[in-house]
Amino acid sequence: MIFYYIKFAFMFKSFAMVYQPKVVAASVAGTSCMTLFSYIYSAVKDDYLKEPKLLDKMIYRVVPSMSKKGSAVSAWALHYAVGLLFAEIYAQTWDMAGLIPGLKHGLAFGAVSGVAAVGIWWLTLKTHPIPPSVTFSKHAVNLLIAHLIFGAVTAVCYKNRP
Repeated sequence: MIFYYIKFAFMFKSFAMVYQPKVVAASVAGTSCMTLFSYIYSAVKDDYLKEPKLLDKMIYRVVPSMSKKGSAVSAWALHYAVGLLFAEIYAQTWDMAGLIPGLKHGLAFGAVSGVAAVGIWWLTLKTHPIPPSVTFSKHAVNLLIAHLIFGAVTAVCYKNRP
């Protein structure tokens, strides 16, 4: 799953460079806000929709020799790494297209990312040998809204950080 993101990201000229601090800060803020939303949405819908926890389960089930703590750390690292990758793609696109990031562009990029995330999660859950039990319709709604939040927060933070 992550390899497709990396392959796509290499099309952007500065991916191999050190990330700009504002991209890192924007991605951490965006990923944290979307994750907080997922935790709240999961509680409200009384379902298991927390992305890092789902990743943790999937990693542990594929690599049972890994400690529970190791799979949890790996899941959180993967979650934030994908957020950083998305933020870098956003930043490269904004810079190359001459767009000024803001709420409108953040929501648009978040919507596209949300649709991509729904597809990626669907494929991942379908192809995983022992997938966690998820009500996918609730998970899809969660992913769409969470990525709108990610896009908006990432854009606003990226724009407002020197």
